[in-house]
Amino acid sequence: GWFSFYDENGNAVTRDAYNYLDYVLGNDLNGDLPLFVYPRKKAGVKEIADVMRDHYEGTPMDMTQDIGAGGNALPYRWRPMEFEFDGKTYVNERAIATQQTGFWMVGQARNYVPDVVGGILWFGTDDAATSYLTPIYTSTTKVPECFKEGNGDMLHYSATSSFWINNRISNACYKMYNVMAPHVRAQIDAFEWDQTERRTHSVDSMAVVMYNQVVVKLQKKLSSKGDVMISRTPFAKVVKYVTDYSVNTAQNQFEVWKGLEEELLVKFMDGNVKPQDKDGRFIHSEYSEGMPAKIEQPGYTELWKETVAQEHGELIRVPEQQ
Repeated sequence: GWFSFYDENGNAVTRDAYNYLDYVLGNDLNGDLPLFVYPRKKAGVKEIADVMRDHYEGTPMDMTQDIGAGGNALPYRWRPMEFEFDGKTYVNERAIATQQTGFWMVGQARNYVPDVVGGILWFGTDDAATSYLTPIYTSTTKVPECFKEGNGDMLHYSATSSFWINNRISNACYKMYNVMAPHVRAQIDAFEWDQTERRTHSVDSMAVVMYNQVVVKLQKKLSSKGDVMISRTPFAKVVKYVTDYSVNTAQNQFEVWKGLEEELLVKFMDGNVKPQDKDGRFIHSEYSEGMPAKIEQPGYTELWKETVAQEHGELIRVPEQQ
């Protein structure tokens, strides 16, 4: 397709959407990239968050499509990014989503609700591709325990830290990415869609009602002469309401994620995949409630099998029957 943008001189420019490839692949370094692009429609929080989870999938730089992705299409390359072989230097891409993320966020500013309600910081920790964003209203006056500074660090594990539970999940997914990551992503999408499309709307509505009730009371007390600046102080109940929602949602989802990490361990242990019913319960065999029903063994990508067969096939190939 085509997209339009304004260049450094304010002139409208229309280009093929794939023109960027020559530049980013290093084939035409005289090209340029737009600083801003006008979207065809308003982009929502969820859409922005999902862009930040990208690994160039579907482009020539798709990191799942070469042998560096291993047998399970891992879209990451461990550092260092640059390496040398046979006298030549190579460099791996730095994807948008990266394992080295400490925290990430999407800011949302709404002018259709009062300022005390209008800002939400959607906040998450660790790799964006395997972590969720939870809403923190910008009027919030408390920090959830799972996000508190000092609750663990890079050298000290904490079982109550969002950063560490997300690292447990992301690092688990890295071993069988194309099998495990979609399972995690489904949980992320369910939570984020519920928050962006339903929960925060309800919180907004209630907070606005509380805000308006305060305004009515203030108007009765204030002089009717001239405009009067209303400070945030009278809206303490509104602030407490959005604070409680922000803190409780963050903590509740943290507990859900602890359960998810345990589920991943059981479900994908030793490279096998245990079946679950539609409610997420593991399906046991007809002989024992402690043993799974028929397990799945997803194996490896075709690229991996082809490469191993070419490089190691003489040793591991099964002889044909005589």
